[in-house]
Amino acid sequence: MSGRMPAIKIAPSLLAADLACVREQVDAIQQAGADTLHVDVADGHFAPNLMFGPATVASARKVCKLPIATHLMVTDPEMFAEPYIEAGSDEIFFHIELDIDHTALAERIRALGARPGLALEMDTPAERVAAFAGDVDLLLVMTVRCGHTGQTFSPDPVAKIPTLRELFGADADIAVDGGVSIDNAAMLAAAGANVFIAGKAVFWADDVNEAVRALRANGEAGNSEET
Repeated sequence: MSGRMPAIKIAPSLLAADLACVREQVDAIQQAGADTLHVDVADGHFAPNLMFGPATVASARKVCKLPIATHLMVTDPEMFAEPYIEAGSDEIFFHIELDIDHTALAERIRALGARPGLALEMDTPAERVAAFAGDVDLLLVMTVRCGHTGQTFSPDPVAKIPTLRELFGADADIAVDGGVSIDNAAMLAAAGANVFIAGKAVFWADDVNEAVRALRANGEAGNSEET
């Protein structure tokens, strides 16, 4: 991928935070300069876990000045999108693998005041979302299986990122979720990703400020290699 790339963004994932002290955890990432708070939602069907209803987003919204991106790992995102936007979500990701009207849902999310995005499971090819280049400007590439934090990063899905960047252009935000670390940030940015959804790499770090700084610096280094 060559040419102008969007700015690197760091999106710490609430899934890896200590929920006993969410205010302190959110304050820490805000002070560290993070760009977005990422919230995963699982229904026990699409993803094998149950987590983070709209009330969690509403609570986070009270103490979080950052945009909140919500990843709906659910079988019925059409039912859940509006409650999460009302709770304070600024971005809503839903999955391309679902048998739904993706364009209609994207339009509804946008009408409700949030940015719509498509998420791709590990094995889903980039071409599955090609028809929606005019409907969304957010993409999320999974490099682990949906539903749990702490999984090992898989490099194979990274191969689809250059195609996504070509399809959606320089202004699209392309996020990567799953095992994102300081060590692989440059490689991900060189492939065309600009949003790093990082769970334990940030919230489990000894120094949150340094973790956010290093993720951004390595991402910018990888970004500059391709510009």
